[in-house]
Amino acid sequence: QGHEHSVTIPEDVNPSEITAEKIQEWIQAKQQGAHALGKDPNTGEPVFLLSGRYGYFVQLGEYDESSSGSSDRKRKRVSLPSFLKPEDVNLAVAIELLNLPKNLGNHPQTGKPVLVQLGRFGPYVSCDGESRSIPRDWNFLKISLDQALQLLAQEKGRGRGKGKKEVLREIGPHPEDQKVVRIYSGPYGPYINWGRVNVSIPKDLSLDSLSMDQAVQMLREKQEGQKKIKGA
Repeated sequence: QGHEHSVTIPEDVNPSEITAEKIQEWIQAKQQGAHALGKDPNTGEPVFLLSGRYGYFVQLGEYDESSSGSSDRKRKRVSLPSFLKPEDVNLAVAIELLNLPKNLGNHPQTGKPVLVQLGRFGPYVSCDGESRSIPRDWNFLKISLDQALQLLAQEKGRGRGKGKKEVLREIGPHPEDQKVVRIYSGPYGPYINWGRVNVSIPKDLSLDSLSMDQAVQMLREKQEGQKKIKGA
């Protein structure tokens, strides 16, 4: 007697599965700053949102403060990036975080896997030793292979990179704002640049015969794809 505790039962828990031991685990987790989000559909294990010494993180598997025993397997944990608020983390978001790094597919030119990863400075895409930060206004959990390739095609460390970009061809002024549209060489092949917009050029297109109309269309499709990701 003396101390009363209340705890929210995780989603998808069958009432027949509730035991005194489970209840004690949930109470313990809550006392330690954990919040049960639900169950991982692949493993059936519970997913928790916890507050730790260095901020919030999500964890797959039951919370256990005495997990130093050799028989306990290491729980998978992923820290929340600074711009992701804990109140915005539901079960679906937590599972996507726990599934990082995420393989988006193979690069069409190198055949190497393109990955979305989460580092100490935030989310980024990587491929074969090359990496680019993902803009903060993009939903990094929903980024597509095409968007990742466009990021990888950009010059690394813009403004601080070593050397200059190599211009392969100047197509001409863009009809919308008269800014010059150019073709540059990149680490993964040539790409079209217009202001802050870059788009990779497919292998089957000739750089010499690429017209302004084709370039404008490719740039427009890239912009539309960016808008979809920003709104995702």
